[in-house]
Amino acid sequence: MRILLVTRSINKVLGGLEKQILSIAEGLANLNHQVFIVSLDSGDVKPFYEHNEHPNIQWIGLGIGDPASPATFQQKLRRQISLFQLIRKLKPDIAISFMIGAFIYSRCPTFVLRVPLILAERNSPDIYSLTSAKRWRYLYFLLMVFATRVTIQFSEYSLKYPRFLQKKLISIPNSIGNPTFKKRLPSEELTFVYGGRFSFQKRIDLLIRSFDLYKQLGGTGSLILFGNGEQEGYLRHIVRTLKTPSVSFHPPVTDANEVLAKADINCLLSIWEGFPNFLAEGLKAGIPGLGILGCDGVSQLISNGDNGWLVPSANIEEIAKIMLSIECLSDLEYQEMSHAAISSVDAYRRDEIMSRWERLLKDSVRA
Repeated sequence: MRILLVTRSINKVLGGLEKQILSIAEGLANLNHQVFIVSLDSGDVKPFYEHNEHPNIQWIGLGIGDPASPATFQQKLRRQISLFQLIRKLKPDIAISFMIGAFIYSRCPTFVLRVPLILAERNSPDIYSLTSAKRWRYLYFLLMVFATRVTIQFSEYSLKYPRFLQKKLISIPNSIGNPTFKKRLPSEELTFVYGGRFSFQKRIDLLIRSFDLYKQLGGTGSLILFGNGEQEGYLRHIVRTLKTPSVSFHPPVTDANEVLAKADINCLLSIWEGFPNFLAEGLKAGIPGLGILGCDGVSQLISNGDNGWLVPSANIEEIAKIMLSIECLSDLEYQEMSHAAISSVDAYRRDEIMSRWERLLKDSVRA
């Protein structure tokens, strides 16, 4: 098949969505499909993450407007026309749009040219109630009716979509690869790690304040923050103001294994997630996770007391106390949690997930 993958931006973008687009593209290319990755980027498109150059993958940037800024009416129209011309030239059998933004600019061209279009919802539907998307949520849900199918990360997410969309929903979560390092037992001083974007969604300020209290209560560990984003200055200000010891900031890395090799506990205190890749990769490496109960994505991956810890609420005192209790684990207890972490993500093997994608694509083309 000839498959079009459509997204807003992938050029040097740090994010789980972009990492999964690369994984899906490579998986489909390895199955002998021809894959075209289309974005709104300009010039030579270069992903942030390491990837293998594949003869069956072609990168195409439409180069109309700034993907990170609101587009004018003229730019939106030009994008539609440009994509229409591209689809007519490439003649894809099917297209996948990643997230609602890409779906909106690709639905008309694919509809006119009778190309089936799958909407890949990589985030929790909570994004439509917890962000500025809230004001448009019902319009977005109505637009989803025009998708051939809508993929979601976990089957539980279907309960948060309107009933009229239920028949279109199918669960295909992200995939994770095998770690490239051997997990060590933690030293006496634990290393807590966060890796990802520095954004309000991730609540890294809550993590820093909780860690600060943990240190005041006698904790001996360190906190390493890998990433960048709009909140970096604010987060550094918190650390300076609190004079929190043993907190360090580091730029993002293209290979998560570089970070995970330093981690004893993988921390993610987000408001919501879709499928938190870094958390899942850590579990696959045998690193227990720490998150908030009820956070979509985190609650699906962490089983409290088994492969990690779920704090009942975003409460600094409770999180700090959990951090202190982790220091009391024996080597045997940590090893048991580490083994449980590895087995807990067996269902997300790349070969299994790619088989599900291929079945969906073939069924959608035949429909």
